[in-house]
Amino acid sequence: YWAFALESPTLYQLMHGLRGVPFGTNETPSEARACFEDLRAAIERLMAAAGTLEYRDSGEQADLYWAFLHGLVSLCMNQRIKGGTKRASTLVHRLARDFIQSCTTPAAASKTQTHQIPVA
Repeated sequence: YWAFALESPTLYQLMHGLRGVPFGTNETPSEARACFEDLRAAIERLMAAAGTLEYRDSGEQADLYWAFLHGLVSLCMNQRIKGGTKRASTLVHRLARDFIQSCTTPAAASKTQTHQIPVA
């Protein structure tokens, strides 16, 4: 994901920009759904192996990971990360490490609660 975004920024922005391929709707292409399902299934396998699946929803975890990663890519592409691509790459590796740890640590998973945030 990270390498693709940096190697093909125009295509990445067409696919993942706010006016790109629709996600989370009935218009979401089957290819996009399949990619997300691959990510969700990998996260579910990771959580099941660690015994944390009962504490969290793998679909929500996949949404969170994709959102964090997409945000880092977008900020990097728009030169909004101090230290540029080199530091952003370090942050991507940290994101992956911290995300995996959060999915596989029962204590962290069991303390996670979903809070409803009022929408104005």
